Amino acid sequence: MKKSLIITLSALCAIVLYSTTFAQVKVATNGSVAIGTVNNPLTNARLQVVSGIGGYSVFSQTISIPTSSPMIRGLNTFSTATNPDFTWWGNDQTGVFHPANNVLAFTIGGAEKGRFSNGANAFTIIGSGFASGGFWLNSDFRYKKNIAEIKDPLKRILQLQGCTYEFKMDEYKSLSFNSGSNLGFIAQDLAKVFPEAVKADENGYLAVNYDMLVPVLVESIKSQQKIIESQNERISVLENNSSNYNNSNQLQSSAKLYQNTPNPFNASTTIKCEIPSDSKVSELYIYDMQGTQIRNIKITDKGSVSIVLRSGELKPGMYFYSLIIDNKEIDTKKMILTNDN
Repeated sequence: MKKSLIITLSALCAIVLYSTTFAQVKVATNGSVAIGTVNNPLTNARLQVVSGIGGYSVFSQTISIPTSSPMIRGLNTFSTATNPDFTWWGNDQTGVFHPANNVLAFTIGGAEKGRFSNGANAFTIIGSGFASGGFWLNSDFRYKKNIAEIKDPLKRILQLQGCTYEFKMDEYKSLSFNSGSNLGFIAQDLAKVFPEAVKADENGYLAVNYDMLVPVLVESIKSQQKIIESQNERISVLENNSSNYNNSNQLQSSAKLYQNTPNPFNASTTIKCEIPSDSKVSELYIYDMQGTQIRNIKITDKGSVSIVLRSGELKPGMYFYSLIIDNKEIDTKKMILTNDN
């Protein structure tokens, strides 16, 4: 009997001890619920789960081992890219983590890919990306003030030096730089010409906003176009002058005025000339020694032309005759009419 009582008491103690040791759910007087090894739930925490070191909270549809189920780590400190707070069973280095106050970051396979913060840079992306749609920047007139023209856009663009380069991927593995050759500017050089397009991060490294160069390029093209149009006008004038000069030279080289024969003459004389086929108006003018025009003879034929003057048409004396084609003097010669019978 005594032995049976001892066995019964021992069993009851074991049951009480077991229940105390493995009690998992507690409900506080204010209705707060604590799950895990916790004596006093956090104030104002309606639900507290204490999983212990290395423990997790897993949400699954069935009791079988999940392939991928949402999981929460119960860390008592800031989390890292390799230990994100919100992750998935079987892929527990991909998710959301909290590296510092007012910072929310994303990790893929233990590598940080982006973060939100309340600092100067609200959102940071680590790595390259594609988009099926556009990325739009606020540019409404109503948002802006101190609007002014871009000064000397072409002059400033000409100061830039584009280059090809590769990133130091081994030295900066955490930044996930793209491999291979790239096109762009060196930020330090660009800052000397367009400081507005360059910005430093929290560690002092410089970044470039290439979008800011688009309006500068537009104004540069417009400025260059004005120069081109001005030069085209000058070229057109020079070409016209050159064309007129060449035409004049061609006209003078193909048009000819010969000395009259005979000279002197007392009965008649013949003046020969060559008239270009593409000429429009050809005339022979006769002047006395005082420069007064005596005769104006229209020439309608082309090629070799002969004009006969008779003594009765002029008084004895000395005269000049000039061939004028399309308002240009081709040549002027002198003739003498005598009064010999």
